[in-house]
Amino acid sequence: MATFLAVAACGGGHGGGSRTGSSTYTISGTISGTPGVSVALSGAASTTTITDASGNYQFTGLANGAYTITPTLAGETFSPTSLSVTVSGANLSAENFTGTAVTYSLTGAVQTSTGAAVAGVSLQLSGPASATQTSNSSGQYTFANLAAGTYTVTPTLAGYTFAPANAQVTISNANASATTFIATATPPATYSISGTVSGAVASGVTVTLSGAGTGTTTTAANGTYTFSSLAPGNYTVTPSLGGYTFSPTGTAVTINSSNVTGTNFTSSAVVAPTHSIAGTLSGAVASSVTITLSGAGTGTTTTAANGTYTFGSLAAGNYTLTPSLNGYTFSPTSLTVALGTANVTGENFTSSAVVVPTYSIAGTVSGTWVSGVTVTLSGAGSAATSTDSSGNYSFTGLAAGNYTVTPTLNGYTFSPSNAAVTITNANITGENFYDSSTNAGNGAYTISGTLSYAGSKTGLVNVMVFQACSNCNGQSAVYGTAVSLSGSAGAYSGSYTIRGVTPGTYYVVAQIDTLGTGQLNLSNPLGQSAALNVTSANVGGA
Repeated sequence: MATFLAVAACGGGHGGGSRTGSSTYTISGTISGTPGVSVALSGAASTTTITDASGNYQFTGLANGAYTITPTLAGETFSPTSLSVTVSGANLSAENFTGTAVTYSLTGAVQTSTGAAVAGVSLQLSGPASATQTSNSSGQYTFANLAAGTYTVTPTLAGYTFAPANAQVTISNANASATTFIATATPPATYSISGTVSGAVASGVTVTLSGAGTGTTTTAANGTYTFSSLAPGNYTVTPSLGGYTFSPTGTAVTINSSNVTGTNFTSSAVVAPTHSIAGTLSGAVASSVTITLSGAGTGTTTTAANGTYTFGSLAAGNYTLTPSLNGYTFSPTSLTVALGTANVTGENFTSSAVVVPTYSIAGTVSGTWVSGVTVTLSGAGSAATSTDSSGNYSFTGLAAGNYTVTPTLNGYTFSPSNAAVTITNANITGENFYDSSTNAGNGAYTISGTLSYAGSKTGLVNVMVFQACSNCNGQSAVYGTAVSLSGSAGAYSGSYTIRGVTPGTYYVVAQIDTLGTGQLNLSNPLGQSAALNVTSANVGGA
């Protein structure tokens, strides 16, 4: 309600027309915004009034003159801040103002004890105004457009506690900030589900948890089990063990805010029917073949003399039968059998002998001497052969595997000294060697010649090579060989070759081995050669 003050005018005046005597006038207007604004009049007269609920005000009984109108209200600003008016014989109206509330902001932050920002925290403001804000990715929040007053800020976020739990902030004439809240994560409360399995079996039963959480455990010796550290929610508990059934088959459990006990089950043994799988093996071999069973059950058996076999006491399920015996293949290689509620027969196989492929290793020996070189095979198999006149050799009928080939000849060395050979599924050729004696720098030569014997042949002829002796009887030969004579009485002959001779001076002595000992007996010689000089070439004609 406006307050009016009558002010008497001095002297004559007029307003709104001619008047006699003293005349007075009014000044009125509206202040938009908040009602209850104090409006002060100063100048030719001084007084105050209060705007009504609609923001209207009025000054009455005013004489002509100059006036100033000034509105005031705590927490409000006005535009204009005041008005200067002149009353001159008429009322003044529409002297209006616009009021604007003065507001402030309240800011704050939420972080962890290490200073990390915490986003998503709900901040509740209470006091002269109520509002809710959420902390941003930097942990900051702001309440705007607040009037002066004392407010309380309370943070909340599921799974966290805050220090302080709330903060009081007084806004007077400036923006304010609240105490930084320190958020600490609190682990959610957890609970347990427990129970007991009893009956035909108690211990070793698998208990499975599904639903709001999953897990498995095994009952203890007394049948008890427990699932712990579970959040509130809906779960299903299911026991299982081969050969047993359980009542109930599963139990639905809801955890609210406490542990759940007494989720119990009773077990019963299942007597499952069993059946058999049988068949016959025929072909290249029938008896003593191993048949292996795998799948829903495992086992082995051996075929009888007539090739028959049987697996008995089998539970229903899928099985695989596989025959095996070294040196044989089988058709089919295996059989898959679905065993249901009856015996299965006629699971038959046919055997075939395995023909193992063989291969060969071949090569050539080249160099100073190539024929008659002994080549030895070792490793996955062993054998020995000699090179032909062209230095060729071969080993045949070899199984796959790892072998070593080694050439040897008295007085000769070879490069390489041996060769490692692996046969997989093909013949091996080109395993060659070279007589490296001459390459070694000390030479390796031959002494060769022909023997003629005019007497009667009574034994082998020994050919001995001695070094630097004019009469070699009693000396030790450095090389030697035996020569078979051919022909007829009075005209026997034969040739010889001594290999591996190093440079030097030699004598060749030949005699009949009448004693059969191979020993030199110069009392019965066929002759002794002149000195032979071996330098850098083979020597012949001795």
